[in-house]
Amino acid sequence: MTWSADRFHDLFVEVIRSSGRWRDLDPEALLGRWDRFVADCEKGYPYDMEDYSNDRTSRSSIEVALNTPELQGYSGMVVFRTRVEIIDARFRPLLIPDVFTNIPEKKWWSRGLVRYARRKLVSEVWESFGIEIAEVE
Repeated sequence: MTWSADRFHDLFVEVIRSSGRWRDLDPEALLGRWDRFVADCEKGYPYDMEDYSNDRTSRSSIEVALNTPELQGYSGMVVFRTRVEIIDARFRPLLIPDVFTNIPEKKWWSRGLVRYARRKLVSEVWESFGIEIAEVE
C-alpha cells in the first residue's frame, strides 16, 4: 500500500502542516525522520542538544496525527500507528524516564533523556542540567 493511494495522505499532510511543521509532512517522511533519530540514539546520539531537541519534534508531530479524529478512519492510519509503535518500542528503553518533570507525562519522548550519547550531547546535558549520561564513541 502506498500512502498516497487514498485521501489519507493528503489529509495527513494537511494536519501536520497546520500543526506548524514545515518539512517531513507526509507519513513516510515523518516516520523516516523519527526512525533515523531513534537509530542515531541507539548508536549514541552524535549531535548537540539543539539537534536532539529539534529531532524529537518529529515524535510530537506524530502524536498530533495519532490524535487527530479525522485521520482515524483510514486504513493508512492503522499502518502508520503500527509503525510508530514499533519505533517507539525501540526508543523507550533508551530513555532515562521523567528527567524533565515539567513536561506532561503523555509526552514521554520529551520528558525522558537518552541514557547515552556521543561526547557533545553528554557535555551539554551535564553543563545545562547537571545530569550525567554515559558517553559512547
